[in-house]
Amino acid sequence: MKTNAHGVYLGDPRMDPLWAELDARGAIAVIHPTAAPGADATVFGRPSPMLEYLFDTTRAIVDLAVSGVFERFPRIEWVVPHAGAVLPAVVDRVSLFQQIFGPALTGDRERLGERVLAEILPGLWYDLAGTPMPRQARALADVAGPERIVYGSDWCFTPGPLVAQQIAGLDAHWPAAVGGDWRELTTANARELLERGRR
Repeated sequence: MKTNAHGVYLGDPRMDPLWAELDARGAIAVIHPTAAPGADATVFGRPSPMLEYLFDTTRAIVDLAVSGVFERFPRIEWVVPHAGAVLPAVVDRVSLFQQIFGPALTGDRERLGERVLAEILPGLWYDLAGTPMPRQARALADVAGPERIVYGSDWCFTPGPLVAQQIAGLDAHWPAAVGGDWRELTTANARELLERGRR
């Protein structure tokens, strides 16, 4: 699903019936970014996927967390695209704001309690689509743990030659940046994710 639909984000209460059904099924929900409403004013004529998609992914995940969707519908397995987008860089800042302004942010003191985004992120899944090497995948592994990372190519949005370039980047940089074999890791993680979806 897209990060927003004409400005309606995934944490909007109107989405709750969908989340309730997916939760009942133990579904796997894969998110993909789109541009935020009004993004034409901030892209300065450049391609939206270069920056805007990463920020809209981050906006959508923070919205899901702060609105309590992850906690209220715990059986959904969420896959966050593009190595977590900007989340690894801003998780501590968002967590600080949740601690300071929790009730004002959530509108419900009991729903999130003391939990902050830093505690929620390790329960999500993350694909490696985009350009995660050599820096972003390392930051993601620090925040979410390597056991939550799966492979993603972003095909058909990313042309074949660029997908091959991304794979070459993973082959070249993963061992030093994260450690181990990324193919073995993401294969094992994908099996675990798909098994959870069958339970």
